[in-house]
Parts: sequence; C-alpha cells; structure tokens
Amino acid sequence: MKIGSKILSTTAALAVVATLTACGNASVASPPGSSASSNDSDIAANVQPDPAAVKLLPQSYKDKGELTVAMDLHYPPTTFLAADNKTPIGLNPDIARLLAAKLGLKVEFGNVVFDTIIPGIQGDRYDFTATTMSPPRNG
Repeated sequence: MKIGSKILSTTAALAVVATLTACGNASVASPPGSSASSNDSDIAANVQPDPAAVKLLPQSYKDKGELTVAMDLHYPPTTFLAADNKTPIGLNPDIARLLAAKLGLKVEFGNVVFDTIIPGIQGDRYDFTATTMSPPRNG
C-alpha cells in the first residue's frame, strides 16, 4: 500500500475523531457573509494536538509543519469562501482545520478545480482533500 493511501486512511479516521472531540471546545464559526477574521471563525482554535496521533505522523509531515488540502471552494454550504473571498468556510474546511489541529500542524488550502483534486494528491501537490465526493453515475 502506498504511503499516501495509508495517510489518507489515517487522516479520514482522525478527521472523525477530531470532529467528535473538538465539538465541546471549539468556538462557533461566524455565519457566511460575516466580516470576522479567520481567527474568529477558526473552529479548531481551542483544539490541542493529540500525542498519539502526532506520534503516527511520518517525520516529513512533522518537518513540514503543515498539511496542504485541495478543495474546490465553490460549493456552499459544505465548501466555499467567506465574504472576504479568501477564507475557506463550511463543513469541509472545518474538518481539515480540526484534523490539522489534532496533528499539531497548520493547514494550507489549495482552491482548485474539482477535477484536479485527485491528480493533485497523486502528484504530491496536496496531502489530502476533505471534499464531498461520490462515484460517477452510469448513464
């Protein structure tokens, strides 16, 4: 199994854990269209790294200090930009923020066209995606 696949599996599991454990400690995100700064709307602001999760991280991620996440930020309410047209908001960016916080890393968002997300991950331009995806429909 490729290391990227292992990391994607691990990050998916950690995203669920981070989401569930952060709910009681997180600040409430500002509503769409508000003028709050990214710090005011950061759901992960009070989330502390999980030592067990950090221990599982490959050294290259620890050295880099951040996760890069690919998202097409044009799909409200799950993934879109705030009124400032630069702050990613919605469920999927929140999951990415929570995951990075639990791993003790920063998160860098790449606003990309949906069709380039998987090739971008395969090409090592991004570490993962927290994007709503489904298999193509037949017909």
